[in-house]
Amino acid sequence: MINNTRKDTYNLEISQYNSNMSISESDYYKYVCCYNIIHELGHVLFRENSHQTQDVLSYRFEEECLVIQLAASYWREFGSDSFYDEINTIVKRQLLNSINYFGEAVGIELKDMLEVNETNKKYYTNWFRENAYVLYGRLAFDIVPENSNIRYRSYNLYQEYFNYMSLCENRSFFDIAEVIIGKEIEKSIVYAKNKYSYNKETPNKVIHDFMNIMNCLNVELPDIQYESVRDRGHNSVQKVCI
Repeated sequence: MINNTRKDTYNLEISQYNSNMSISESDYYKYVCCYNIIHELGHVLFRENSHQTQDVLSYRFEEECLVIQLAASYWREFGSDSFYDEINTIVKRQLLNSINYFGEAVGIELKDMLEVNETNKKYYTNWFRENAYVLYGRLAFDIVPENSNIRYRSYNLYQEYFNYMSLCENRSFFDIAEVIIGKEIEKSIVYAKNKYSYNKETPNKVIHDFMNIMNCLNVELPDIQYESVRDRGHNSVQKVCI
């Protein structure tokens, strides 16, 4: 069972950029230090609203899918159109790289992942769910169980696929926030489209704007502190310390 005790402060850790990351420095600042901050803040929103289940695996899967949808819908609602288009391009490129990797290294053909339709989404949602398990308190995927590097890459594939699907959909930020929060929220707030310069200070500005929007929606959240940390390897680029 995940600890749902309310906290006064959450720490958001982001690994400093280095040349070994599988992303360019420009994409790192736009995607990791801006776009995906909302994904991580979504975890705080989820866990601060007393979501509980006896099934840890389905809990993790549900939570991850919701915060991915929250990030896409947030930037569609409150971000600039040009930024949204740039992120879509970045995510599609990342997904295509993973698709090619699995085709060449493992022999799994996944080209139809790029086709946006309900049949595909239902198929791959079930495919990931059936191969999912929890390792060290987080989701992992047994697409090729005996290979730890492929297991790591399969988590990236999962994230990239659902990011891409969510960016291509047109779901309401307010509807997804209501699912996470568990109650109706005000849907008529007026908030200017946010524009950012992309650098290591961007997370602070994104957190500030998100907290202001949550305040406008009468949703209380604890303080969230951002810290830039040294890279700790696979799957440690960004996380909220729960």
